[in-house]
Amino acid sequence: MTDVIATEHTDEAPVGTTISTGTARRLPVTVPASRYISPAFAELEHERLWPSVWQVACSADHVARAGDVFEYRVGRLSVIIVRGSDGGLRAFQNVCRHR
Repeated sequence: MTDVIATEHTDEAPVGTTISTGTARRLPVTVPASRYISPAFAELEHERLWPSVWQVACSADHVARAGDVFEYRVGRLSVIIVRGSDGGLRAFQNVCRHR
């Protein structure tokens, strides 16, 4: 018989730690509600996660014609997706020129 680990609750885990289920047979991991509502955890996501992972900003039909523009926002980050006159798609981080 395979060892079974009870669902791991991580309410006491400090922000920034990894959720682990050990090496035995895996059961679902319970993610505490605080991970969804904690300002400190959200700040860590904005700092460490969102700038480093691939994201789907929009579908091609959002910028179907030349000159179409779409703004993608995640937290404080903003990206402008543009369909060029040559039909190509381009994305630019939306920042002020003086910065």
